[in-house]
Parts: sequence; structure tokens; C-alpha cells
Amino acid sequence: YQLQTTGYVHCPGVISKDLVARLSTGIDAAIAKARANKHAIGNYAYLAQNEGPAFVELLERSPLQSYVDMILTDTCIISGYSVISNEPHQKNPIQTAIHRDHARFSRPYLLTLNLLYLVDDFTKENGATYLLPGSQHAGEKPNEEYFYKNAIRVEGKAGDAVIFDSLVWHAGGVNE
Repeated sequence: YQLQTTGYVHCPGVISKDLVARLSTGIDAAIAKARANKHAIGNYAYLAQNEGPAFVELLERSPLQSYVDMILTDTCIISGYSVISNEPHQKNPIQTAIHRDHARFSRPYLLTLNLLYLVDDFTKENGATYLLPGSQHAGEKPNEEYFYKNAIRVEGKAGDAVIFDSLVWHAGGVNE
């Protein structure tokens, strides 16, 4: 119900501290490798499943997979698996832009979901993601004033996760 109405569900404490630590180390290494190989611009690395055993373990043991299967059925596929580091005082024009992660407005059908695993604590100060509740039902992009006035910030602890409809308008915050 919450996914249908607000467009997101916050799931606290779904990843062990041990796995969070290994993912954190792996993210830094994956981004450094992507930069060195010129495979990514900014603080991203794509195809995380190729970046070490911690990323594969998260896929294999995902505590949210049963929910994804329930929502999208067990025939769903992963269309992307990437990592992002929100570096201090960097306003990435892609990450901080108001956007959706699915190109087509497909209502009434739910075609894609995002799983956002928090590897660090998410706070307003370090750039917690903005989500506009209910916006997965809106066909048009909201203007900036409306978006920032009505969006919530996804705050949580390392080890939490957020499932959200890929049509929810969202934006990364700036890490202050």
C-alpha cells in the first residue's frame, strides 16, 4: 500500500554491519577503478556485480528480493546495478537533478523499482536523497519550487534500504 501511495518504503536494518563494511570498501575501489579506466564520469561505477564478492553477496542474499518478487513477480530482471559516492561539496548535475529512473510514464503499470541500499548513514547534511511522495502518479515533471517544498529526505542508518517506484521524482542532495 505504501509503495502505491507514497511511492517508497523505508526498510531499516536489512544489511549486516559486516556486509555494509565490505560494500563500503568495495564501492571506493570500484569508483577508483571506473575513473582510472574512464568508464564513468563522476563518483559512479556501473556493473557492480563485477566489482567483488560483497556486491554478489548482496544480490544473492538480498533481504528485499522476496518483496520485489511479490511486486514485480519472480521473473523480473535487474536492469542496472551501480554504486554512487556522494562526495563533499560536489553538485553532480546528473545526481542532483530532479529526475525519474524510468524514461516512460507507464501508469497504471508498475514496470521498475529502485533499491537504494544505504552503506553510510543518510542525513540532510551529507546529501540524503529527495523523494517526492506520490509523484509516481504524475505525468509531468514538477517545477523546482514545488519539488523542494514537498519532497521528503530519505534519512536512515547504514544498513537500511529504500524500495521506490522508478517513476517517483527524486534528486540527490549535496553533501555539505
